[in-house]
Amino acid sequence: MSIIALLTDFGTRDWYVASMKGVIADIAPHATIIDISHDIPMGDTAAAAFTLLISHPTYPRGTIFVAVVDPGVGSDRRGLIGCANGYVFVGPDNGVLAPCLDADSRVEVRCLANPSYQRPQVSPTFHGRDIFAPAAANMARGGTLSAFGPAVTSWAPSPVPRPSVEGAVLHGAVAYVDRFGNAITNVPLALARQRAGTELEVEAGGLKLPLLSFYQQVHSGEPVALEGSCGYIEVSINGGSAAEKLGLAVGTPVVVRGRRPSHATAPRRE
Repeated sequence: MSIIALLTDFGTRDWYVASMKGVIADIAPHATIIDISHDIPMGDTAAAAFTLLISHPTYPRGTIFVAVVDPGVGSDRRGLIGCANGYVFVGPDNGVLAPCLDADSRVEVRCLANPSYQRPQVSPTFHGRDIFAPAAANMARGGTLSAFGPAVTSWAPSPVPRPSVEGAVLHGAVAYVDRFGNAITNVPLALARQRAGTELEVEAGGLKLPLLSFYQQVHSGEPVALEGSCGYIEVSINGGSAAEKLGLAVGTPVVVRGRRPSHATAPRRE
């Protein structure tokens, strides 16, 4: 049984997601459809790219991901389908798929150019329903990448920047703020430990915080830098919103460095 996972900024108030699911059910009735999220901020390709990057490894290999956050719909931007690390990714060529495609040196990507794998009438404002959903459904029922269109060797870059490394110091930024107000950075914990050691200090929002393991290692209402569950360092407030209390937002600079043993464990404001 094939799995098709959907990620959009469509919300659930209107019929848009349901229409995509209807198209998929018509073409591939035995496919299982899973919703990742439909609450990505409107047109926020960076949030979509990061969400897809973080969530997709939890799915079985062979899962088909349809990511439609597409402010350029109707323009000359391409539609893509690619296979990377055993997963299939479908969506617009606007950077949303890039972090996942870039992670596999043997990635194969095709342009969605075959009208046989699209709906007969393609709306210029709803490619999610008319191009991307049919592509995913046809892939789920046994399609091959080569049938969708010509090979693609480059695509729009990721809207999520990678951290820069200067010796044992990593310069990154907040990449995503979740509904709890946790500020998830673009600094992978594994990379930080490789470059700066196992004892780390995180600087963000005017604070220097030792990297800890869970929220209640600090008192309620206090800030804490954590080993995030998604493999990236995050800044949080125990029982509160780091975004609100510390003024953290997507793009806020973050610095990660090795922590000297003599540093105090309490946060310091600069």
